Amino acid sequence: MEITERYEKAAEFYPQYLRGLAFLKLKETKKAIKEFDKILNNRGEAPLSSIYPLAQLGKARAMKKKDEYEKFFELWNEADKDMPVLIEAKKEYENLN
Repeated sequence: MEITERYEKAAEFYPQYLRGLAFLKLKETKKAIKEFDKILNNRGEAPLSSIYPLAQLGKARAMKKKDEYEKFFELWNEADKDMPVLIEAKKEYENLN
């Protein structure tokens, strides 16, 4: 996965996002959070990218914290309410303690 790092700037965060998802699937949460943070800390490079809110959701899933999910909901507060990813995120949020 590291081989794509040299192309990160040109790929508008897709390599970081895909690595984050892969690490999340492998239950390597610290590595996943690091990849999602690369996106979240550099929004100015692709301000309108849909990857930005999805990275926030990935971070929320990795951290399993309500406040991280709330940041995602804030980013997508004007999104269509029937979007599958939004519905799934709300279910996950409700199931957190």
